Amino acid sequence: MFGVPPEPEESELGERLSLSLLSAEEGKLLTGRVCEDLNRDGRCQDGEPGVEGITLWSEDGQSVAVSDGRGEFVIRLRDTDEYLRVIAPSGYRSAGKVLARPNAEVAVERLIAAASENAGALTLANLAGFAPLYGLLAALIGAVLVGNLQLGGAISALRRQQRQAANWSAQAEAQRQRTLIEQRLAEVGPNAFAAQLVSDVLRESLGTELFVVGLSPSPAPHIIFEGAGRRLVFTVNPGALKRAKLIGRWAISMPLAEGGALANLEAQLLWEQMVARAALAERPVVPRNAEWHLVIDRGVAHR
Repeated sequence: MFGVPPEPEESELGERLSLSLLSAEEGKLLTGRVCEDLNRDGRCQDGEPGVEGITLWSEDGQSVAVSDGRGEFVIRLRDTDEYLRVIAPSGYRSAGKVLARPNAEVAVERLIAAASENAGALTLANLAGFAPLYGLLAALIGAVLVGNLQLGGAISALRRQQRQAANWSAQAEAQRQRTLIEQRLAEVGPNAFAAQLVSDVLRESLGTELFVVGLSPSPAPHIIFEGAGRRLVFTVNPGALKRAKLIGRWAISMPLAEGGALANLEAQLLWEQMVARAALAERPVVPRNAEWHLVIDRGVAHR
């Protein structure tokens, strides 16, 4: 068993690569450093440089990390994991595994090929010097073969988590906007609320209050207001109202969204509140993503 320090903030992780199939509840983050073991004492001393590109695996193969340019890494482990498997690239030699302790130290040795001292001399001694590299290569291939499915699954899991987080964020923002609009509607009332919507679309001051004169779900949901010498209609389907001759053939229609990004949501909440107030026998439901329109049945819209 090992202790794990508090999880670092995301801003502290830099460009370190770390993938895991474990959730935050299943494991803890372990940080550490990979260094070049210049004095070959098996520890990371002050002045020994960090080594980039060293791969570290959890014992169960559920998590993988790669050291960054400073040799630092972060990996998620189970509480029962006691060791980290170390995969060093060509040119380095490692102990193969290290204890999974807080601020773990992973010391690796740089290999010097005998061929650099005896240019062109290929002897059995030289070949023997490459034996650790062959072992490391075999270990790397084995790790890839065993862990490729876990790694692919980890990447897919991370993408799913990102999409889920984005959806939650969007839903939370939509709910916040809905709450603010409902509060404003309750404060000013439907007439003043509708007048503001109309003013935003027409980009002019109405100079008077609107009054509700009609509300119906048929032939399409619509609310009728009058004021300033105009008959103004909020509806999701102007064409249906024209065919039913509820508005004139030449009535001007424009999307409420021209008044702002939240205009459709504002009209939707206005409709829901007025239907609730009217206590209709039939409680019509309008799709939340419906596009609302402003229809000017009498009067001229000054754009």
